[in-house]
Amino acid sequence: MEQTQTIPATPKFFLWYFQSITKAFQIVWLLVLKNLDYFSIPILLKTLLAPWKRDIINTQGMTLNERFRVWVFNLISRLVGAVIRLFTIFFGLFLTLFIMVFGLAAAVVWILLPFLILVGLIYGITLIFRG
Repeated sequence: MEQTQTIPATPKFFLWYFQSITKAFQIVWLLVLKNLDYFSIPILLKTLLAPWKRDIINTQGMTLNERFRVWVFNLISRLVGAVIRLFTIFFGLFLTLFIMVFGLAAAVVWILLPFLILVGLIYGITLIFRG
């Protein structure tokens, strides 16, 4: 007669369950990096006071009055660029913070989920017997 060996059951569920938390954090971190790259925040900070769409006029060969008008135009172009870049930077940072907070909250819920299910079952049973 053949002898069969039984393999002891390993708690693969718990191994999977807690390894998935590290994968979730990796995904959140990659989303944060992708968001920072998508909004080009480092580049926007470097070019904060650059003219909008490189729209600048050269003043060579102009009168003093024309140079003043061009200077005002160039200044306004830089201010428009700075405002739009600041808005984009703040929106990108806000979205990055939202991704980080949501990812952390999802990880906390993932950790607490088995306990919440157990508490819900116990609470439901006590409601049935109190009836």
